[in-house]
Amino acid sequence: MKRARGRLNREWNDGTEGEDKTDRVRDAFFVFFQNCYHMVDWLENDPARPIRRAETDRFVKASPALSLCDALCQGSKHAVLKQKGITAVQPERQVISELPFVDSSGKKLGGIQFSAMEMTVVWSAGQTNAFDLADECFAEWDQFLVSRGLVLPT
Repeated sequence: MKRARGRLNREWNDGTEGEDKTDRVRDAFFVFFQNCYHMVDWLENDPARPIRRAETDRFVKASPALSLCDALCQGSKHAVLKQKGITAVQPERQVISELPFVDSSGKKLGGIQFSAMEMTVVWSAGQTNAFDLADECFAEWDQFLVSRGLVLPT
């Protein structure tokens, strides 16, 4: 409950001074996978071309990426990640490159580090990079939409 309340506060206030940015990355991660899984609801409720829930449920269950997406969505939304087989969601900052500041003798005085955030999901079947998983989920939904004659956004 405390994590969910903190997430609401961060979403509403757009962060606070001195906040640990890994929490914001983790929150954005869960929001993405909640929205990604809820395509099943949006497809079912689309008045122009509704697709039966049973059909999308079968598609999600047949897809390893979307099945993990479902577990992340339901587990994070209902505070049951461990029961869904997810043991950790680990954000980690990776230094990509560094631009050193040096004096005329070549002595390093400091520098700027360029970094990126990586996110790893550890679950019962192994571990996966969250960004790769997101790409797989997009590809799966695109395949489904095209197979049903639905136009993809450009």
